Amino acid sequence: CDLEVDGAYHGNGKGDRGGGGGPGNGMVLIRQAGAGVDPGLNPADGIFFAQYKGRPDSLVVYRSAAERSSNPERLNLDRRHLTCCPILKHEDRVRLLNYQNNYIENIAQLHNLPNLIFLDLYNNCIEVMSSELGSVPTLRVLMLGKNRIRVIQNLDLLTKLDVLDLHSNLITKVEALDSLTELRVLNLAGNQISKVEKITNLQSLTELNVRRNRIDQAGDLHLLPSLQRVFMSNNNVSEFSKVQTLFKIKFLMELSLDGNIIASEDPVAYRRKLLDQVRSLRHLDLKRVTDQERRSAISESRRFEEIRKQHDAVADSAEQKRRLTQERRAAIESAERKWLEEKAAM
Repeated sequence: CDLEVDGAYHGNGKGDRGGGGGPGNGMVLIRQAGAGVDPGLNPADGIFFAQYKGRPDSLVVYRSAAERSSNPERLNLDRRHLTCCPILKHEDRVRLLNYQNNYIENIAQLHNLPNLIFLDLYNNCIEVMSSELGSVPTLRVLMLGKNRIRVIQNLDLLTKLDVLDLHSNLITKVEALDSLTELRVLNLAGNQISKVEKITNLQSLTELNVRRNRIDQAGDLHLLPSLQRVFMSNNNVSEFSKVQTLFKIKFLMELSLDGNIIASEDPVAYRRKLLDQVRSLRHLDLKRVTDQERRSAISESRRFEEIRKQHDAVADSAEQKRRLTQERRAAIESAERKWLEEKAAM
């Protein structure tokens, strides 16, 4: 990690077992680059960094007794220049752990956090969703946005997960989500996904965000009975027929499809059609749907439908006349040929 070894022991003699006042036997305090500390290595926020002697690759984090007692369930390690997940000493009560905005490459050191429910690793350098995630089955919220993840994996044991945020990664396929039956929010925005698939087991899902991908069809979203919000802006949807399943979502309240071809070709007709087809909508493309707008859209859709039917009827009549004319002409030509053949035979 981006750390500098101070080289001297600055503990208070209490050691690991004395409640976190100083490093334990075999550890040396270190000074973290960029962190404000006084000459005695006493950080203002009460968070200490240490290494085991002879193990420069190790990193241990512990808090002063006062800091831990004031906030025993939260630990904030945001912007600490970390390149690895440190060993957390005496933090078995922690429920919310924040590693945002570091340089962490691997998910590790979670097995000694039996009460963890919220893990935030946003904006790091993680490429693989490690099997270490399985050591925290209590997890309810997992934030892994803005990393370098390519494959969704190792979530089988996180059956209590409520929120999964994987936005702004390099994911190409939706997979390995079958066990997340309690998941309510799934954020896959800003990836490289071309198809929404393999999510029918997410029967508790209420919100799906797949903005800024490569999606050209909606998939079986109508099979998710709890779904209320779908964000699919800035994808490759070119025809309403490719998102027909959206019209079948019973409780859909919020929908975003702006930034797709179907929204840009005729914006007025696009909005009118969606408000007519999805009567439950309350927000479309982040704009509130008023009762008056909905009534107007339904009325206009009916009017255009009547006009279409009239045009179809006229077209059908013209086609019928054309066929009758052709049949008449064919009958005349046949009679002429027969007459000429009979004349030639005389």
